[in-house]
Amino acid sequence: MSKFPSQEMDRFNVRLPNGMRDAVAEKAKKSGRSMNSEIIAALEFWLSSDMHDSLQQKETDRVIRIATKAFAEEISRNYDLFPKGKGN
Repeated sequence: MSKFPSQEMDRFNVRLPNGMRDAVAEKAKKSGRSMNSEIIAALEFWLSSDMHDSLQQKETDRVIRIATKAFAEEISRNYDLFPKGKGN
């Protein structure tokens, strides 16, 4: 007896947080796909180089913004950058 193509594929069990299974099922239904196909589509999108590079750049930009803000706050707390003159 021959195997179905899906029986030849790698398998990987995933434990989902509460509520995520229902969310995936709902998204799959709206897309007209099975839950498995929906998860595969999401993983393929996430693994694509454009998505990966975009996420890395966004995260880098976010870290730079946070660090710059923290640095500016530290400087303004510890240094008087605008000393008050005689008329102030």
